Amino acid sequence: MAYSSKSFVRAYNRYSILDTIRTHEKISRIDISKVTGLSPAAITGITSELVKEGLIIEKEAGEYAGGRRPVLLAINPEGTYVMGVNIKRTEIYVVIINSKAEMKASYMMPIEEDYLSPEQLVGKIARGVLTCLWESNFSKDKIAGIGLSISASVDSASGIIRSMPNYSWANVDIRAPLQERINHKVYIDNNTNNLALFEQWFGEGKGLNNFIVVSIENVVGAGCVVNGQLMHGHSGMAGGFGNMSIDPKGPSCMSQNNGFINSYASTEAILNKVKDMPNFETLKIGKKGRILFEDLLEEIDKGNAELMEILASAGKALGLGLSNLIQLFNPEKIIFAGSGVKAGDALFEPMYECISQKMEKFGGIMPNIVVNPWVKEGWAIGAGTLVLQEIYKSPSKH
Repeated sequence: MAYSSKSFVRAYNRYSILDTIRTHEKISRIDISKVTGLSPAAITGITSELVKEGLIIEKEAGEYAGGRRPVLLAINPEGTYVMGVNIKRTEIYVVIINSKAEMKASYMMPIEEDYLSPEQLVGKIARGVLTCLWESNFSKDKIAGIGLSISASVDSASGIIRSMPNYSWANVDIRAPLQERINHKVYIDNNTNNLALFEQWFGEGKGLNNFIVVSIENVVGAGCVVNGQLMHGHSGMAGGFGNMSIDPKGPSCMSQNNGFINSYASTEAILNKVKDMPNFETLKIGKKGRILFEDLLEEIDKGNAELMEILASAGKALGLGLSNLIQLFNPEKIIFAGSGVKAGDALFEPMYECISQKMEKFGGIMPNIVVNPWVKEGWAIGAGTLVLQEIYKSPSKH
């Protein structure tokens, strides 16, 4: 977007005020002036516009030391709606969220095919988005934008999927054809990066400048926030944590490279090893020869010895990889996400032990490690947060 010098200044001031209100949650106009350095007159004019537009609301009066009690301003939760779409090999999950990332509607579309062309996937995403709007009685005009989360290497600036092993795609654009199909602004990024944004705005990473989100799904990914900024790298390839080799003589993964973390700790690797267990057929896990990670939970609770050994190996692989990330980025916190976290202590205790042993040699300073219960809506809500970031982005970054 091109701005004249005067309109740029006003757009930047508007951004500064909105961002200050968002980060403080509730703040008075006089305190906005102190934070931003803008004049009270400028703040009064811009906040009046924002109230009329429904983007902010006036709250109850704040504390005061004599005189008139100041009115507090806050982001209007229902002032903005966005959509988030998570794309998995087995399903497309669509949500509508408000500016507080609260889910207002959702829709799940299963994918039965083993392979989809880019055109076929665009068609399914469009159908999922429109069905979610239809079933929830939401007008598309109320939606500020649509975010996509995908397990792939993505150049979010150009919208190009650089590598998607699930479908053997390389340098594919689904953003532009989807925008044309649904006539709405679309943003796209790797699913773990989007989840890191959610954690930074609303979750465990709020107020932190240095943290890492590690996702355990069919691949292992990492979203790294360094000095307050999400790392994308030169062409969107940053965060391929699962492609880190920890043993050149180790097993191969889908990329056919040996000893990658993916080949030990991804849910796909764990499931493949479970299928190779000598007594697998007697366990009656899964249906019709297809098992999901959730199907292992009962055997984990039983303490199945062979399964415990597989998970311990996965945990050690995570620990080795994370020891390298900790030394490289020195994060304050590491947040785990994805269906793999449901393995619990069977996976994480070996990981903790490995990290502790490694870090003892480097001063023993450990980041705070957080493993929260996982819900499948998380990926799609992260995709919606990508749109919220674009809405609140400084005009200097557009």
